[in-house]
Amino acid sequence: MLKNFIFLIFLSYSFGIYSQQLDYSSNTLLDGLNQPWGMDLISENKILITEKVGNLKLLDLSSGEVQDIKGLPKIHFRNQGGLSEIKVSPNFKEDKIIFFSYTSLNLADGTNTLAVSSASLNGENLENVKEIFRAKANRRTGAHYGAKIIFLRDGTLLISSGDGFDHREKAQFLDNHFGKLIRINKDGSVPDDNPFVNVDGSLEDIFSYGHRNPQGLIQLNDGTIIEHEHGPFGGDEINIIRPGKNYGWPAITYGRDYSGAIISPFTEMDGMEQPVKYWVPSIAPSGMIYYTGDAFPEWKNSLMISSLKAKKVSKISFNNRISSSEDNLFQELNHRFRNILQHPNGNIFLLTDGPRGKLIEISPLKNLEIVTPDGITAFFLRNPESLQVPAKPYDISADADVLLKNALDSLDKNKKLLLILGGNWCPDCRVLAGMLKSQNVKKVIEKNYVVQHIDVGRFDKNLHIPKKFGIEKLYGVPTVLVIDQDEDVLNSPFIEDWTTARTKKPEDLTDYLSRWIEG
Repeated sequence: MLKNFIFLIFLSYSFGIYSQQLDYSSNTLLDGLNQPWGMDLISENKILITEKVGNLKLLDLSSGEVQDIKGLPKIHFRNQGGLSEIKVSPNFKEDKIIFFSYTSLNLADGTNTLAVSSASLNGENLENVKEIFRAKANRRTGAHYGAKIIFLRDGTLLISSGDGFDHREKAQFLDNHFGKLIRINKDGSVPDDNPFVNVDGSLEDIFSYGHRNPQGLIQLNDGTIIEHEHGPFGGDEINIIRPGKNYGWPAITYGRDYSGAIISPFTEMDGMEQPVKYWVPSIAPSGMIYYTGDAFPEWKNSLMISSLKAKKVSKISFNNRISSSEDNLFQELNHRFRNILQHPNGNIFLLTDGPRGKLIEISPLKNLEIVTPDGITAFFLRNPESLQVPAKPYDISADADVLLKNALDSLDKNKKLLLILGGNWCPDCRVLAGMLKSQNVKKVIEKNYVVQHIDVGRFDKNLHIPKKFGIEKLYGVPTVLVIDQDEDVLNSPFIEDWTTARTKKPEDLTDYLSRWIEG
């Protein structure tokens, strides 16, 4: 799997998956989510996550603790409908207010529609819950709600409302909320400068129209509003949003109906905006960010669009204008991606879709990096030629029993023994010894581990040492044992019927060393 980096250690506590492009790693922070949809940070260490089925969760990124937030209004979960977007007030530290979108049932006639509410977050409870928007888009279907929310730079809210699937023609009319972007104040009132204020027959909160199912919505620092929306069978779009403009659906489209039938023979029409990019076939875009972080400098000034059908994140350069090229990221993870978020540290958070959804963190791999929950799981080396490989790291004349005793005596409840059985004849053992002597690695290891190398010759010396820990036979070297203060082995050091694979040179360890430990 790793082709450009050297995979040097993979111990038993690893939760990481590493990309084929090998400039990032992925770590699952939370799994078992039931239809996750939206997420937003309330601080650098805490994130709110919605589940479409009607749950709101608060995850502590430091401890892993998950709290269920109580006090939500009644959520109508059906097909694509349910609890959707979550947005934290820009002044959350002071006002503790959050905003969320959801599907709400109309009790009078059994129809349902999109609603948005605000609430104060007090510990595990929502207080002062107030519905601030209810779409005039009643339907009996459970599809195409849009449901995205962003704060614009002027403090107003922009909300997307889909065409309801069966009501697409209504997207061209201004007396309803099907296929619209809606702009309101935080209290639900309508801003005076909305484009259809005082326009007869129009809803004054409409900002733009002619949309299908808008699911990506951002505003750049220069004020540019960018939206993406699902097309039908082909025709997913990215649009630059301007107030009062008509984006054409369903009068113009680059897609066809799911049956293959033509929805419209036109892709252009006077008075209707053109997308800046469209996809045929569809990728089913979901979330979107404009990447500004320092963790991945090569991704700066790019749109990053998560997708469901295509199971990828599309990276598209956008610096005043959109690039015609597109990079596909995270395909090796093989997930339908529901949403994407940038952490203040520049890392990327991804939500996966479905009844066993996950929250995944994407972080960079530096020249030398330890990727681990406890301080030592996987070591990567971008430039293997920079590693100084010692010729004879194993003291062949040392008393192995004394080495082991001294190492075990130095353990405490916070430190484990990293016991490495190998020999100077083994190039892989020498490379490992060189890595463990690296100052960068030692800083991490010394917090949690005591390292001891013991020479086992060519499987003919000191074999009583592994037997002390129930290891009757060495299948290859280096063999790595993680041992605690009670002298219990904490890892499974062998793959059954594992045999030693030779490497052509000490630095070429990808295939060999990735099989050291059965994770």
